[in-house]
Amino acid sequence: MRSKMGISLVVATIVLATVSMVVAVATVFWMGGVASLYTRFQRLEITSAHAIYGSDTGNWTVTINLKNPGTDDVTIIFVLINGKPISEFNGYAKVTTTLPLNIKSGQEDSIKLKLNRERFNAGITIEIRLLSASGQGYPRHLTLN
Repeated sequence: MRSKMGISLVVATIVLATVSMVVAVATVFWMGGVASLYTRFQRLEITSAHAIYGSDTGNWTVTINLKNPGTDDVTIIFVLINGKPISEFNGYAKVTTTLPLNIKSGQEDSIKLKLNRERFNAGITIEIRLLSASGQGYPRHLTLN
């Protein structure tokens, strides 16, 4: 009689369990990579906003500091003041930062505006809304002191 050699049932079970776990871990990492391609999101935070009056120029200089904690870039293409496009203020308001402004994921930047004292008096509160290329609006209320 010939002796038949093979692996024991315990060793076969351990090998099968190990191979199954390796395949499961590889599948999880692969699916995670595929899912991250479809789950990117835009998010923009206005970290601060302030206005400084220049008595020599008669203008308010408004600085809006931005941070992008999202996973996708945000591009600011337009600025509204009190719901109106800044171009409707006939030179009394203008954006001094070049638009469109692209803010990469994890980065910070700022937008600067000039507001003329003849149209924007001290003590009033204005709403500044930044519009992104994806259609999102990012509002901030600011009191001119």
